[in-house]
Amino acid sequence: MRKHHIFVAAGAALLTIAGCQTKPLSEMSYAESKQYVAQLIDRCQKEGVTSRQEMELCVHQEARADEAKRVNAIATRRAIGRALQAAAASQPRTTTCNRFGNTVNCTTF
Repeated sequence: MRKHHIFVAAGAALLTIAGCQTKPLSEMSYAESKQYVAQLIDRCQKEGVTSRQEMELCVHQEARADEAKRVNAIATRRAIGRALQAAAASQPRTTTCNRFGNTVNCTTF
């Protein structure tokens, strides 16, 4: 019964917080969000948290940490993508020119 109360309190507080899951909490189904909260509770219990108040604080903090990790991972992936695009754009290009009389045709590839 005690775990049920923690689920309710933690679940209500986490409605707007996304985890380190691949999708944000707002996109999770009810079953997925319950499973996520259970994982957070399990983490906190492994850290030795026993009181309800401390459990709520721990679950909130773990969820915030997961959200920060998820946001950082997204930013890192975007930065890597931009760096790869910039590297591809700065690759040397070859230009070939052909002269036909007074006309010069050049092709760059």
